[in-house]
Amino acid sequence: MAIRQRRYSKEALSQRGQALYDSGIRQQVEAGNEGKMERILILQHLHVMPHGSEDIKMIGVFENIQQAHYAIKQLSNQPSFSSYPEIIDPLSSDERSGFYIDEYQINKIHWKEGYVTV
Repeated sequence: MAIRQRRYSKEALSQRGQALYDSGIRQQVEAGNEGKMERILILQHLHVMPHGSEDIKMIGVFENIQQAHYAIKQLSNQPSFSSYPEIIDPLSSDERSGFYIDEYQINKIHWKEGYVTV
């Protein structure tokens, strides 16, 4: 049985989300609201392949759950997304195909350790 590994760990997604926020979202949402936004939501879609590998798509970064759910609604009828339209609890221990919404605090390092390339 193949070992399944996410293309991006939660920490890597957090770093990507922070980079997206810093590169364009910050200027739009913090003008006059400096420090008010504390968390963002990262929406991704996971497709577990029959041989065990995973295909993860970074869908977007949202400021509230309603926007993330609206994005899911828009994508749920699209090819391949329609095969796995469920929202999966990110704290679930089993890796299932579907949409994942993860909340991250901004301006915080979420990856605090080194890494090993295998």
